[in-house]
Amino acid sequence: MAPFKVGSVGVIQCPMVPPDWEPKIPSSKVLPAGYKRTPEALALPTSIIFDEDQVIRLRDGCRIRVDIYRPVCEERVPAVVMWSPYGKSGSGVLNLHKFPFRAGVRSSKLSGYESFEGLDPATWVPKGYAIVNVDIRGINDSEGDLRFWGTADGRDGYDAVEEIAKLPWCNGRVALAGNSWLAMSQWFIAAERPPHLVCIAPLEAVSDTFRESRCRGGVPASGFSGLIVKMLRGRGEAEDIGLLV
Repeated sequence: MAPFKVGSVGVIQCPMVPPDWEPKIPSSKVLPAGYKRTPEALALPTSIIFDEDQVIRLRDGCRIRVDIYRPVCEERVPAVVMWSPYGKSGSGVLNLHKFPFRAGVRSSKLSGYESFEGLDPATWVPKGYAIVNVDIRGINDSEGDLRFWGTADGRDGYDAVEEIAKLPWCNGRVALAGNSWLAMSQWFIAAERPPHLVCIAPLEAVSDTFRESRCRGGVPASGFSGLIVKMLRGRGEAEDIGLLV
């Protein structure tokens, strides 16, 4: 992939582990009320239009993949975006099943269509919102190399917000929500001031990843970030956090 620089400084990158499937063809279907993704999952309380593996093009031509869940209605609705590296709609390696006792969250409480640390479409679509689960640049079948939180990621988010606002079912009002990575990225996207972004909901987000995570108290601590990189899947490269620290 192309070299990545921040200003004049080259960024060290490492190959990612590719996903174990071929890229999917975009599709759309209606998930009926009462449908369960798995036998133990929460049943959908209402019918939901599921636009799977849709393509959004960013300013440099990079194509990223999104899953869209929206109400079955004629009215245009607002969109809430989950900007995630963990695999849209629960498709990634990291999910609640990886934690002891699912971190205390019963399978019957969630539909299974939520992105890790994001909002569940089964809860929010019946309230009149569309949920857009994004595989960010470099993740799974989204093109390019993975960018950690920063201005490059913010510009990608700007482009995605504006493209989503143009979709025929959207009323032009777009929000961001989510926890951890999904929250930290919101600072940088909002700083780009996309015209159609009306709200952010960073549920838990550090404000300085270097001082609060990678080098706390001046002591290098790349273990957590390095572990995350190894768990993510993509067909390109990612910033090598361990070497960069």
